[in-house]
Amino acid sequence: MLFFDTYERTGPMLDSWLRDVLGTERYGELPANVLVILAGQSRLAARTWEDWHDLVTDWPLEVFTEAEARRLLAGKGVTDERVVEVILRLSGRLPVLVSTLAEAQPGTVEEIGDPSGTAVERFLKWEPDPARRAAALA
Repeated sequence: MLFFDTYERTGPMLDSWLRDVLGTERYGELPANVLVILAGQSRLAARTWEDWHDLVTDWPLEVFTEAEARRLLAGKGVTDERVVEVILRLSGRLPVLVSTLAEAQPGTVEEIGDPSGTAVERFLKWEPDPARRAAALA
């Protein structure tokens, strides 16, 4: 298995190379049972991957259901109902935010941080233009 995360950032640099690895023997023969996972915020570039459409499966990820979010929280040891309710409300059940808040192991409602600051910084760290960063923060 080959895993590539944040492909919306790396795809422009990796697309040609990855197509060569998967579709040619330029870098040697690839075993037939290799599975490639490309994770990102957007779909693959149509111009680059259109002739591979029959080999690609899009698998969009949705927000957690309430039951899924509660299972994740319980698995992380977050079981106080008041804490669970606040995490569900603050996170909007977005998987990364539910997980981030659960990892902090809040024992009380007062110990729960604001997930928006963490999430915004995580996503803006890739934006090099100070003006665009400032606009997004505003």
